[in-house]
Amino acid sequence: FTKNEFEDRERIVNLVAGLGVGSIRFDCPLRSVIGVNGEWHFDRVDAVVDAICGAGLEPLPILAFPGTMNKRGKPPAHWPPDSPENEAYWTNYVYQTVSRYKGRVRTWEIMNEPNIHGYDAPRYFAVLKSAYTAIKRADPTAKVATGGFAGIPAEMLEELYALGAARYFDIMNVHLYATHDIRYAPEGNFDARLEALRKLMTSHGDGHKPVWLTETGSPTHRESAAAEGKRWNADVLKKAIDELHLPLQARRVLVVGEVPVSGELEPGGVDLVRDTLGSGYSVAPCRPGEVAVRVKAKEADILFLSFNWLHFQVDYDAVEQFVKDGGTLVVCGGTPLMNELRPRDAGGWQSGCERAGAPSEDLPRRFRFPAGNFLDAKVNRSTLKFPSTTPPLALAGRYFLTGDGLKEGDRITPVISARAPDGREFMQVAVLKFNSDWKGAVVVSCLHNRFWFPRTEEQQAIELARIPGLVAAEGVERVFVYEFKANETAPDNSQDHFGVVHSDLSPKAAFHAWRQFVRMRPAGSTNVPGEWRAEGHALYFPAWVRPDGREAGMMWSVAGKRTRYVDGGDVSFFDLHGKPTTFPLEGTCYKVMFGSSPVYFVRGRPSHE
Repeated sequence: FTKNEFEDRERIVNLVAGLGVGSIRFDCPLRSVIGVNGEWHFDRVDAVVDAICGAGLEPLPILAFPGTMNKRGKPPAHWPPDSPENEAYWTNYVYQTVSRYKGRVRTWEIMNEPNIHGYDAPRYFAVLKSAYTAIKRADPTAKVATGGFAGIPAEMLEELYALGAARYFDIMNVHLYATHDIRYAPEGNFDARLEALRKLMTSHGDGHKPVWLTETGSPTHRESAAAEGKRWNADVLKKAIDELHLPLQARRVLVVGEVPVSGELEPGGVDLVRDTLGSGYSVAPCRPGEVAVRVKAKEADILFLSFNWLHFQVDYDAVEQFVKDGGTLVVCGGTPLMNELRPRDAGGWQSGCERAGAPSEDLPRRFRFPAGNFLDAKVNRSTLKFPSTTPPLALAGRYFLTGDGLKEGDRITPVISARAPDGREFMQVAVLKFNSDWKGAVVVSCLHNRFWFPRTEEQQAIELARIPGLVAAEGVERVFVYEFKANETAPDNSQDHFGVVHSDLSPKAAFHAWRQFVRMRPAGSTNVPGEWRAEGHALYFPAWVRPDGREAGMMWSVAGKRTRYVDGGDVSFFDLHGKPTTFPLEGTCYKVMFGSSPVYFVRGRPSHE
């Protein structure tokens, strides 16, 4: 609860209760309850818990930011686990907070997305273990959820299990977001990743534990290609490519992006590349599945992995050969290439969302463009000197590039770099030019991040119906939407537009869609056994039995219009927002036609009617 949300908490909580959901997740960090002189301040948390419980909802607080007092009396952001003094300070905060709300708070979440906030497996294990012990001492009936891991970091989870973490949590908690065009995502990504997670848990004897998804959602910010180019300082990327001095006859560009069945281009991506490179370049879109064929046919000199390439299913064998043979690969997704490649079981390489668990040291070091982040390097970003051309992005500067793994003749040229007080240089945009057994080049920018494609409000509504339908079919016990209220300060800032209501608390379309899903699949519903998807990851039709004994379900497609037949009888159909709809009866079955927007059905009448 921000300051404005706290002041309007009663109205917000009542609106949330009107959705029919059961829980509200909120921050309860150390700094919110311990003052600069060590005094306890629970008044704000008391008010939030009172409002949530008063509306008949369940609080899910996040315990976060362990630390000890520094010289100025304020706890630092991170806690080194090898300090007994700091551990005592953290566990006392956990014990006192949990004791205060015993009987009112049933589940506690231990930090938020620790894997992207400087916590490796040993460090987070120490935090989790001490928190679990303190929580169970304060309230033996309370449940402990892991901090919502950003994505599903298989390597970190494997290491946590090896350290013995299974003993110190009751609920596996992850965060999954669909970052690109919802006409394809999230279905081909979420279900595969959740199944990999369940397999990993089962392999460690933990398959019986519930899985929660405490963050998912999508923003409704709006950006033009021109605005995107300005925001990402596209001239930096152009400067990096110009470093290669490519001849005019070697300027055919393919931009890898999602090109839907309709033939429409990925919103803004191709236009942004075309505008960035200017005249003299031939720019065309390329579906991920077409990459191998088109580069082998020598249709491209430059291959862009777009501004949101992280989840695209690309044949990296073909990409690797393309670079070896002299092609130029441009990676501008905001995260270095190293983080997403994994070995295929049958050989070669694939993106990280396809398969989990491969150790990073198995990757070809030269192709992955070795990189790191400032936390790993133990460098405080605030001490670095950035050039004036660096765009003021929240993610800018989190990662840096190195020249490790190069062979004689290869060279790395910084385009934008930051310098630490000790003189170390951290490259953030660089060109890697091979001149050994490889002949191509890789251009990487850690400053660009087209992570969130803008959605219309209707697209957001579709997504916030399909995601819970999908993850419920995968057995996820609870789903939390991020977030309720949109800030809406900056029109082109995605973080300001995740809410399902506007800043004035008027509802978006997603509010009604979320409420309709809860109405159709109320708490206590159980999945109907059997198939619930077809055509790979294109057609979905999960079904469930509600607590009132009625069978219900939903249907949608990510590959154009589809038809399914539903047994006749007393069946009611509804659209995304709860509006009743009808379908023709053919013989003894209803012929149901649908596309990307889900259609619901429910059989029979409530028992009290």
